[in-house]
Amino acid sequence: MPRINQTGLLENAKIEEKNCNWSNAVELYEQIAKDYVDKGMLNDAANLYNEIGELSFRALLASKTKDEYLNWINHTIEVYHIAEDLFKQIDNELLSLECKAKALFINGWAVTSIEEGKGALKDSINICLDLNKRYANRKDKKDLINSKILILRSIFPLLNLCKEPSEFTYYMQMSRSLIEEAWVLLKECDNILSRAYLLGMETMLLAWNRYTELTFGDKKEVEIRKKVLLRSEESLDLIKNCDDFYIRGLIFFSGGVNYGFFGTLYAENPKKRMECIEKAFNFLEKAITFLRISGDKVDLIQAIYTIDYLAGVFGRFDYYQKRILRDVQELQNLSEIYDGFYLFQGLMISRTSIMYYHNFAGRSFLRRDTRVSYAELGIKYARKQLENLSFGPFFALTYQLLTQLYSNLVILATEDDPKEEYIQKMFHYANQAENAAKGYMGGNVRSAGLDSRYRANKTMADITKNKQERRDYLEIAIEALKNNIEYAIESYNLFLATQIRLGLLYEELGILTVKEKPLMEARKIFLLVIEDASEKGYEYYTAACYEYIARLEDRLGNHTVSAEFYNKAQEAHYRSLKKIDYKPLIERINEKINYAKAWKFIEEAKAYHKREDHINAQESYERATEILKILPSFNYEAVYYNAWKFLEQAEDLSKQEKYVEAIKSFEQTRDLFDDAVYAIRFFRKNVGRSEELKKLEKVAKVRMNQCSARINLDEARILGKKGEHIAAAEKFKNAASQFRDICLLYKIKKERVELEAIYHLCRAWENMELAENYEDPEKFAEAAYLFSKASDYFTESKLKFLAKGNSNFCLALEEGCKFDLSHDLKTKTSLFPKVKSILRKAANSYEKGGFKNGAEWALATSTYFDAAWYLIQADEELDINK
Repeated sequence: MPRINQTGLLENAKIEEKNCNWSNAVELYEQIAKDYVDKGMLNDAANLYNEIGELSFRALLASKTKDEYLNWINHTIEVYHIAEDLFKQIDNELLSLECKAKALFINGWAVTSIEEGKGALKDSINICLDLNKRYANRKDKKDLINSKILILRSIFPLLNLCKEPSEFTYYMQMSRSLIEEAWVLLKECDNILSRAYLLGMETMLLAWNRYTELTFGDKKEVEIRKKVLLRSEESLDLIKNCDDFYIRGLIFFSGGVNYGFFGTLYAENPKKRMECIEKAFNFLEKAITFLRISGDKVDLIQAIYTIDYLAGVFGRFDYYQKRILRDVQELQNLSEIYDGFYLFQGLMISRTSIMYYHNFAGRSFLRRDTRVSYAELGIKYARKQLENLSFGPFFALTYQLLTQLYSNLVILATEDDPKEEYIQKMFHYANQAENAAKGYMGGNVRSAGLDSRYRANKTMADITKNKQERRDYLEIAIEALKNNIEYAIESYNLFLATQIRLGLLYEELGILTVKEKPLMEARKIFLLVIEDASEKGYEYYTAACYEYIARLEDRLGNHTVSAEFYNKAQEAHYRSLKKIDYKPLIERINEKINYAKAWKFIEEAKAYHKREDHINAQESYERATEILKILPSFNYEAVYYNAWKFLEQAEDLSKQEKYVEAIKSFEQTRDLFDDAVYAIRFFRKNVGRSEELKKLEKVAKVRMNQCSARINLDEARILGKKGEHIAAAEKFKNAASQFRDICLLYKIKKERVELEAIYHLCRAWENMELAENYEDPEKFAEAAYLFSKASDYFTESKLKFLAKGNSNFCLALEEGCKFDLSHDLKTKTSLFPKVKSILRKAANSYEKGGFKNGAEWALATSTYFDAAWYLIQADEELDINK
């Protein structure tokens, strides 16, 4: 009867084990083990207690409360000590030591003192290292692999307690050697549980290597990753018929992590990357399912953290947003189990919460008060994590998050907020991140230090008003980001994005300093990204960089080249569409294609304007406007560039000297720019691109002032033609004052120079009108000088020839005044050919500029002097016939 009862217990225990009812299974197996002891079957009892220890460990992982967790910690240690004593009694020293090591390993799952925890785990490691040598001498491969895995299982919780980089690196290197040795042994004596543990620890090792050592372009690391992927695939094949849900959960988790991180870091093209993405999410979802069934909350926490992290890295924001809040709530509920212990799962829980709050604190589409509350919650959780932090690499990473969270508070701060306090804390944590990162070779930790310095200084560059301070902050941010490029490789996308961000910083510095060198550096970086991204098929980044170069060429005044780059951006966006299935992203790319097309026409319009071909410029602006009207994200620009279309019309009428029609057109254009101001202001209230739209609103207002100045200018010219010289001079003076004020607002040199030239033209015309009214040669001389100065500002354009013509005309009138005022025939004789010669030059300049009326006016003036000269000669002539 006892034998039958024991058999029944064994069958029931196996059923409970298969159903992942660990506590029931442990209870049943312990009854059997005690029966073995009572019967003197010590060998069977010792082996069974050893196995019960493994099941107790699974029950520990499945604990639902802190009390339950502590009870299972104590119970598992007790079970291993029983096994240790039983093996001693049967003189099996090696297995006795192994059980002792396992009991010490379990101590590492409830660490409340870092030093005590490290002591227990190091003791476990030392025992197993001794066992490792003895098993190797005996050539006992099965026990040898078990001892290596037990060393590794003790090293990993120990790594979580290593604050010092040197200690962390030492145990990381030890782990690498042990893992490779274990895989070799596993070929000869494969065991699915050993494989699951080994693959899981190698996966974790590679994950931690990303934190501490990884640098971009490390080919050795690529080969290691490929090898681990192959091991994942082999293991996934082996579990197809495995009915142990715990093992299935572990192997699916490792497979998902390995495919995910290979895809983020090393996928050579987007197609390969997408394959890795799909596999990663598929395996991680399966892992979560099996880990829930097995009750393994510890690995479940890591699986949830990883799937949310990869969703963010891969840009699966819909997927991320659907699950992240639920995941955060679930993990925060689990946090009570591990509260007060130095455990990696505790770090994963708090880090998931911090990442969640950090992510949404930076979302510009959310309300300011919502973002502030997210940032404050993120800070609260990050500070709490620091209080219980023992894992060295996470110090720099947590300081980095605090830097970013305080950066958000600085940006969002109002007058009532302690902005200076936020700034001090932002720089404090940035410095802490840099200091914490110094001892590591590379990876996310080094990146965290450099990124924190970049973030703090870029934040200050964005908010400071002092030009020199802003320049200093930008230069520090550039240096930090430049050094960060080889470490900022959470994904290949991030590597490209970091380079683009560096290019944008150089562009910003170039705009601030009004220097071409930083702009050229930005252009060089964008071209390098285009080359790299195009080769690997990342067309979205290629398109973005074409757009950035187009923007740079626009700033440099190379509008035809800019139009060509916008055209290339369109083509790259078209190529990227072929690789996208996500509907909202397809719509976004199509909008970008049309936006680039619109800007191609805008740049062509600017090129036509530069050549003073106002009709073609007007047509190009009209084509751009038609496209912008249908783009929801940019339709406010349609109103703005529609005003530009009419501005070109007004410019053309003015240069044809149709001043009345030009004035009406400038008035209409001014009203249209006013409409644009209201459209931009309305759009700004509903989107987050506040600073960008503020600038455009400001430019639209400047264009309104420019139209008012041009109206004054053309009214002055009408008055001058009517001979109302004083009134004309006053209008020219007003126009000059308006153009001077407008010049102060322009930072782009080419636009400022053109306006400065018009300013000098207005001042010259003012002096010319006064000279005409008072017949003052000195005022004509001053006007001639100012016209000449204006012509130096203009490039080869109609206005340059107009200014030259006016300068010569005024010089001629200066001499003409002297001619009229003089009563000496000899003086008049010397002045007459000068006047004629200068007027010919003036007429020639007017003809070249297309100012037909001006040329005729110069010739008419020349004819007037001919008549005057003949009258003078007639007065002096004694022969009545002559």
